[in-house]
Amino acid sequence: MKRILFFILLPFITKAQQTTQFSQYTLNKIGNNPAAAGVSLKTPIEFIMGQRTQWLGTGNGPKTAFLGINYTRIPKRSYKRWHNFGVYFEQDNAGAINSTSIFLSYAVHRRFTSKFNASVGIFGGVRNYNVGLNSSQLSDPVVQKTNAQNGVWLMPDVYPGIRVYNRKSFYDLSVRQVSTPKIKRASKQIGGPSVLTPHMYFSAGRKIYYDRGFCFIPSMQVHGAFGKLPSIEGNLMINYRSFISVGAGMRNIDFAIFMLQARVFTNAVFGIAFDYSINRYNTVAPRTLEFMIGWTPYFDFKETDMKRHVSACPQFDY
Repeated sequence: MKRILFFILLPFITKAQQTTQFSQYTLNKIGNNPAAAGVSLKTPIEFIMGQRTQWLGTGNGPKTAFLGINYTRIPKRSYKRWHNFGVYFEQDNAGAINSTSIFLSYAVHRRFTSKFNASVGIFGGVRNYNVGLNSSQLSDPVVQKTNAQNGVWLMPDVYPGIRVYNRKSFYDLSVRQVSTPKIKRASKQIGGPSVLTPHMYFSAGRKIYYDRGFCFIPSMQVHGAFGKLPSIEGNLMINYRSFISVGAGMRNIDFAIFMLQARVFTNAVFGIAFDYSINRYNTVAPRTLEFMIGWTPYFDFKETDMKRHVSACPQFDY
């Protein structure tokens, strides 16, 4: 009975989630902000992938998967300016609606003071929306009003961002869905007159070094649609000698977050996050699971250089 009442009240106590979110936003920093690609001049190539599954136990909860690869063109002499190029794929499934995005990315970094660097980045690409037509969804009004069998391609999908950072802190600002206002193209449409609203992401974090190899990394993220109540998340990671990190956080007053990240195979980082609902979602779907893998290939570094590079691995270089 509680589950039936929960789903009846669900539209009145929740807001629709139009953009992706990650508990490990410091690990997949590129997914939140294209300007975060290329922050480390020690690692010219970065690879990151992962998946987030929400509402475990419901059988049809939202799922997000992503894959990103980027390359930094390291300057030979002057380190006042450098450039980064990449590609980023993202797939988001929420009930009957599936979304697939393909982005090309560019970021330029510049040292503008003796202590801080700044970067400006942009994702530019296309997005496809389509509706799953399995038998359990044929009665869904969204499915019945859809007249695009192969989905709707939205283009261009533009996603700008900026970052101010140094070795101990970062400040990110980005905006999603600035150029794709409706899930409609010509006569093709997904469901009714759905509107995609711009969403802003702001993140900030800082490293606090401590004796015996410990480093504390508090961070926060605020994101949401303009003019609406935002989602606010705070995390605290504790890193030991760049080999392992444990952390916990809170999203609004709704979810408690627990994280574990570890360096494996010398130049790779594996991260897992577990979100536990502490609000009404706990009645039917209390758990969300997220995992990520970051990898930085090495080429012809010396043994001493490799150790130095690993200790500054970009996936731990929050």
